[in-house]
Amino acid sequence: MEMVKLGNSNLMVSRMTLGCWSFGGGSNSYWGKQEAKESEALLHAAVDMGVNYYDTAFVYNDGESEKALGDIISHGLREKMIICNKIPQLSYDELPKYEQMVHDSLSRLKTDYLDVLLMHWPCNDKDLLRANLEQLQKVKDKGLVREIGVSNFGVGQMIIVNEMGIDICVNELAYNVIHRGAELAIFPYTEKNNISVMAYMPLMQGILAGKYDSTDEIPPTRRRTIHFDSRKNDLIRHGGQGMEPEVQQFITDLKALSKETGISCSELCISWVLSNKAVSTILVGIRNIEQLKANVKAMEIKLPEDIIARLNDLSAPIAELCGPNCDFWQWNSRVW
Repeated sequence: MEMVKLGNSNLMVSRMTLGCWSFGGGSNSYWGKQEAKESEALLHAAVDMGVNYYDTAFVYNDGESEKALGDIISHGLREKMIICNKIPQLSYDELPKYEQMVHDSLSRLKTDYLDVLLMHWPCNDKDLLRANLEQLQKVKDKGLVREIGVSNFGVGQMIIVNEMGIDICVNELAYNVIHRGAELAIFPYTEKNNISVMAYMPLMQGILAGKYDSTDEIPPTRRRTIHFDSRKNDLIRHGGQGMEPEVQQFITDLKALSKETGISCSELCISWVLSNKAVSTILVGIRNIEQLKANVKAMEIKLPEDIIARLNDLSAPIAELCGPNCDFWQWNSRVW
């Protein structure tokens, strides 16, 4: 597995990041039930294949993701792994609990430190944003975390980070072939300032994996982004009409391109993301070893320039409609 330097840190991470959101999930969780033995087998296989970067969050399955990960890594895997965790934005009343929340996370993970800790989502209150960033820096200064970063931050928010003199190594962002807003402003900023990009949802939670022929087949829980019509789905927050005809056309065109080239839809879309030099590592959610092998194979494919250009052209109508918006879920974006 190819390794890359994470921003201006000393951490070398695999170009694949394994997402652990499903770990510890019960039957009513977002991704459904995940058995501990399945997670353990998956993690050992991923380490053996050269994956060393693993992502979780305080809120995933109400802390059960961290607990499940901790149970596995405590049996000799910790030194082979770089763990990235995400702490939610706290209110002013909650800020005094910040350090304790990090300690609680370490306890769930059964480790003494985090390799990377990210602020999970920014807020529009600039003073509250600064207060959370100050606490993030403090836990680094105390040695609880090796490096710090952000998630879903726009250029304006990263400028505030820079003005505070805080050194971040990574910004975790939603980015894929039908959600390209980051290309317009965020990527030029991260490249200029040596901030790595960790791209999540490269397959739009399976929508770009070739499993659906029609947008109507996509489960409502996967159809919640700005791409879909809020009048058809009560789970959607953005209140707009989406761009379903354009998404439908892209899905049709993607499957045709896959048939023509002999490259699977997943491989096309993952390799397309990795072809952008602004992206350091790509975050994939994986449930089993079969999916792991498929994603590792996709990571190794280098698309010809003409195929990349065709995917750019096919997704251009959606990119134009999305514009610079980098928030998957709503138009009155928290990412500015």
